[in-house]
Amino acid sequence: MQQHLQEFLSQIEQAYWIEKTNTKPFNILIIGKTGVGKSTLVNALFGEQLSATGVGLPVTKTIAEYHQEGFPITVYDTPGLEIFAEVNQEIKQSVARLIADGYQENKEKRIDIVWYCIHERASRYEKNENDWLEEIAKQGIPIILVLTQTFSSKNSEFLAYLKTRNLPVKEIVRIMAKPYQITEDFVVPAHGLDNLVKVTANVLDGSRRKTLISNQIVDVDLQAQEAHRYVDSYIDNLVFKVASITDPLLLLEQLTELLGATSVIFNVAIDKSIVSVVFNFIKKIISELFKNILSNDILYNVANIADPTNVVKSYIKIIRLVANVYIDVLTMKKKAEKENINITEDELIQVTEEKLNTQLEEYSLDDNIEVR
Repeated sequence: MQQHLQEFLSQIEQAYWIEKTNTKPFNILIIGKTGVGKSTLVNALFGEQLSATGVGLPVTKTIAEYHQEGFPITVYDTPGLEIFAEVNQEIKQSVARLIADGYQENKEKRIDIVWYCIHERASRYEKNENDWLEEIAKQGIPIILVLTQTFSSKNSEFLAYLKTRNLPVKEIVRIMAKPYQITEDFVVPAHGLDNLVKVTANVLDGSRRKTLISNQIVDVDLQAQEAHRYVDSYIDNLVFKVASITDPLLLLEQLTELLGATSVIFNVAIDKSIVSVVFNFIKKIISELFKNILSNDILYNVANIADPTNVVKSYIKIIRLVANVYIDVLTMKKKAEKENINITEDELIQVTEEKLNTQLEEYSLDDNIEVR
């Protein structure tokens, strides 16, 4: 039993690291004048994983690169346009070279999104800025206009004005990256960061979308939604392959891939206590549902099965059930960590067991099975 648990855990961890290794890089070009809050924005979205408070690696005289080894997101920071034409030309040329290099020489450094930041209370968006963004947009790079340091989450006159313009941007997002204290008794709370992540994710392809969602730290619910999307797609493919599967138990091996990949989406390490509960649940439910079908090594051996199609359908139900509970537990755990709430290992085990049993009742697989 313990040996099989360790093997199950090892397979999940292997799937985790395979998924982690195959994570696609995601590159952000953030443009904005000094003081608009670019560094604060990056720190709020990615935390210590990608700190932009220090000095970035200079790519050119006008572009700095922020990157941490092992972290798949890179931020290129460049100032906005100034009043001096010569400086503006240098900035434009540097950005053009950066974009061209990503398409022609090193696709790992391809710019995936531009966040063009404007201090909302400055209320200025000039023609030369619009012309520049049009040039960037023509190269196929999506642009999001980010209005920073907004005192209210409600729409502003400046936003209303910008919406009357035919801007070359996918969306306009208003944010306050961190709480802003106006008086001793009044603080403007941070807002808009989750919306910026959602809007950005919606204009990205699947792999880079997943990279952004997995590694941002502001929206756990978005990670849960992405994990459910992944599970649904994965299981749809399993259903499609049912006709070619002669050994239904092979589907359980897919569960290790699902749990490993789901952990990557949440950007969390494999939790042994949760996996142990899942393992015991699988062992119990298969034993109860398919008595006299499987040998003692129930996760890895199958005896003769008269109608494998029905068994396969039941296994798919089990996989969906376990994956959904795993997502729910990781969501709860990450939200608690975000709020600095400590959850003990015993509490985590209890919650996982309760959720598995509740889901089992809803699936109506067998009223007599309970996790112990």
